[in-house]
Amino acid sequence: MHPQPTDPTGQPDRPTPPEWESVGVDHGPALALREEYGALKDAVRQVARVGTPAQHTDAAAALTTARKELYRLLADDAPTG
Repeated sequence: MHPQPTDPTGQPDRPTPPEWESVGVDHGPALALREEYGALKDAVRQVARVGTPAQHTDAAAALTTARKELYRLLADDAPTG
C-alpha cells in the first residue's frame, strides 16, 4: 500500500483507496458474473439432488451448451445456431 499524504498536523488528509479501486477499472461486470455462477451452481446442485434422470440429462445438455457459448464469447465467434 502506498503512503498516505498528510496535512500539516501529520494526519492523513484522505484515505488511500485499495489498489484495485485506484486503477479505474469497473469490476461490476466481473462481480455480476461471479454471482450468476454461484446461482447456476446452486441450481445444478438442486437438479442433481431432486431431479429425475431425464432432468439430469437435460441439465447436462444445457450445461454443455452454456460452456460452449462461454468459449465462443472468448473466441469472439458468432453462435452457430
